Amino acid sequence: MTGFDTVHLLTALFGFLPLAIILYKTRRARKILATGQIAKAQVYHITSTRRPPQDTVYYSFVDERTSKQYLGRFSIGTTPYQVGDTLDIYYDANNPKYNTLKGAWGSSVLLWFGIVIAVFVLLIVYEQWQTAKV
Repeated sequence: MTGFDTVHLLTALFGFLPLAIILYKTRRARKILATGQIAKAQVYHITSTRRPPQDTVYYSFVDERTSKQYLGRFSIGTTPYQVGDTLDIYYDANNPKYNTLKGAWGSSVLLWFGIVIAVFVLLIVYEQWQTAKV
């Protein structure tokens, strides 16, 4: 295997990185929803962007076992939440900084986006590799 082939292989693997991240985060969110502790979180801040219209909701909750406060955030198109609202969140009892809401990472659009990126990069690398062989 030449150095040029190695570069192609590394580029192809790099193209699968977004898909790997999406799959990892989706799996972790599902695991937390299935086995995690539930807590009441309170919204303490909301920021908005105009283009695209998107809000980031910041919340805090207390781990009942340790009485330690943790922070979290999520992004949503336009939020139905207001500062002071209460949310049900799920967190990993062993590591409460890993927390999620129902519906987070549940969209198949993200998965398809990762697949499209991976296939696109793979096709480009394959085409370049074939061109270089000639």
